[in-house]
Amino acid sequence: MVDTMAYLSDFGGCGIRIRGGDTPMSENGFHIDKILNQESLEWLENSRPGITEDLRKDISEGKTPIQIFSHVRKQHVREALAVRIRQAAVAILDGE
Repeated sequence: MVDTMAYLSDFGGCGIRIRGGDTPMSENGFHIDKILNQESLEWLENSRPGITEDLRKDISEGKTPIQIFSHVRKQHVREALAVRIRQAAVAILDGE
């Protein structure tokens, strides 16, 4: 299992916290984040399998969800897709 302690961040001020083995949740304690992240992963796998494959490669190389989000947002100007990709990355790190 990936040590997700390295992926602590505050995504856009919403306080997403990711801890090894724990359910990703916001500072406000919303457990719904895990299911929404999983939904984004499933959507990406069904709609854009090539992106999912490359996302898994980036994660295995140590890139964080926030780094991937920032890259897609800045380099490709695809805000909504960047958010989906970040959520999918979190789901992958959480063990799907």
